[in-house]
Amino acid sequence: MQSFLKGQVIFGAFCLMACLPLRAAQNQNALIVIGTTGGPSVATNLAAVAQEIHDGLVQRGFAPDAVELLTAQTPDNKVTADRILQSLKKRQTLAATDRFWLILLGF
Repeated sequence: MQSFLKGQVIFGAFCLMACLPLRAAQNQNALIVIGTTGGPSVATNLAAVAQEIHDGLVQRGFAPDAVELLTAQTPDNKVTADRILQSLKKRQTLAATDRFWLILLGF
């Protein structure tokens, strides 16, 4: 089951990367959120997928510092709505023509 899930996630990430046009890095931002993982092995798989997505966005023109990865660093440091909102508030200065990607991974 986990390998099937990993395959679906990787396929989804590949489709996302294939749909993105190659563009200059300016005015592009992304927030990748890893939420509830269900267990250590799934968390490891999702972290790898998130890194692949991050790398793919950078390869497609996003500045490395414009792609943020939000994940639980410890069991007590969970990804909460407040943490996501804090990350989104950093992007309040985006213009209407800027591109912003919110990528949610987890169960």
